[in-house]
Amino acid sequence: MKGMFLCYRLSIGLDLLLLCIFLICNHVEGFSTTPTTQAKQVKLANDATISNKPNTHTFSVPLTNPRPKPESFVDKFKELWNDPRPISAVLSDNDSSSVGQIDDEEIPYCIVSDEFNIDDEKFQILLYPRGRFVGSDTSIVGSSFIAGSASAYLRYLPKQYGDEVDIAWKLRLCGNTLDTKGTTTTTPLSIVTSGGLPKSNTTWSAAMTLCTELEGSESVGRTQDWGSSTWQANEVCNALGGLVA
Repeated sequence: MKGMFLCYRLSIGLDLLLLCIFLICNHVEGFSTTPTTQAKQVKLANDATISNKPNTHTFSVPLTNPRPKPESFVDKFKELWNDPRPISAVLSDNDSSSVGQIDDEEIPYCIVSDEFNIDDEKFQILLYPRGRFVGSDTSIVGSSFIAGSASAYLRYLPKQYGDEVDIAWKLRLCGNTLDTKGTTTTTPLSIVTSGGLPKSNTTWSAAMTLCTELEGSESVGRTQDWGSSTWQANEVCNALGGLVA
């Protein structure tokens, strides 16, 4: 009896297996795609890829103007709140907007570009010739070598709270010099890292979601500005007055 019961169960199991295979075959056959339909799907996918291709812009902006000093108490408080330098450096007797001198010219703590538009969104380049964390330094004078790194950031200028943009960019700093014939020569400044992908000796690459300041959270890839300390401060400071990004 046990042998007959086992054979009966095997027979039922085999019938169920054959039934499942039959249903699966019919299901696949009923939803199979003809070569013509496959070609249409490929074309639609290609068209979607082309239509969603991001816009690419190439441009240059001068970096000559120091960041304006705040005119109101609210603006001053906001600047102090966002300043990454030690509070002792920011509130010292020395002017915190200057970080030394070179060839009798003041080295600004921060240089800002004019605002520029990309697809109806406004941006700005922020340059810190001696980095974001250097306080006022009266020891850097004349033409002495300036150690350390310079920083450059892309800053988003949203129209209203809630605005954001996903953006990838490449940033290159160049120095304009005049040769003996009065011809302007533009020379890219070197960087001390690989520069991201693709690897470069003069261009830094990044991608980020840029948003309003209150919505920023760098741990999840959201911020109002993003940049790198990958340029050499000595090169940047010696190129002041003729810098472009």
